Amino acid sequence: MSLSLRIIKNTNFASLYRRFLLDKDISQSDIKKMLSLAVIFLNSNDENVTKLGYRIIVIYSNRYKDYGPLYEVSINKGLYPIAKFIDEHFVENENKTFFTELNSSFLETYKANNVYFSEQQFLLNEFYKDNLPNSISVIAPTSYGKTELILETVKEWKDRNICIITPTKSLLAKTRFRILKAKILSSKNIIVHPDMYNSGKNCIAVIV
Repeated sequence: MSLSLRIIKNTNFASLYRRFLLDKDISQSDIKKMLSLAVIFLNSNDENVTKLGYRIIVIYSNRYKDYGPLYEVSINKGLYPIAKFIDEHFVENENKTFFTELNSSFLETYKANNVYFSEQQFLLNEFYKDNLPNSISVIAPTSYGKTELILETVKEWKDRNICIITPTKSLLAKTRFRILKAKILSSKNIIVHPDMYNSGKNCIAVIV
């Protein structure tokens, strides 16, 4: 039988997890049990159980300032931006090994424009670039790199008129800021209102 949250709730895990969350009456032995369970959960086929395992690792690492488990999980799960951040900020030079250096070199293959991508983000970015000349729809969760795809499109076709439609005014402002920050075009080439349009030059229209 595959592991599920319903099955987990019918065990003694709830009591242990509660003490772990509250950091109350929990021993070193209990902490080791939680980390062992987290590894089991992370290898589950149930997405919710996997998220529970990841949450346990994040809580442990932040609470005890031990980022080794989170680093290993990030590498194995393709969460490369997190692994890179840990490598740069929480791994002292004297603690680095052949394997951490090897991983650091590996992470560079998922870097583009000074941004580190997760495995899923990187694959999405590569797919998008390969299909850029074609009509394509990209549906992805928040923080999945869709804005980066917009920037790639603007860079590729900056000599043409481009229209970017955002669902809210706040996202409009954010998108305009990201384009300016990327230094692809000057502010004069970005319009956010129809009255700003000048048929004599190419522009990027960011509208709601």
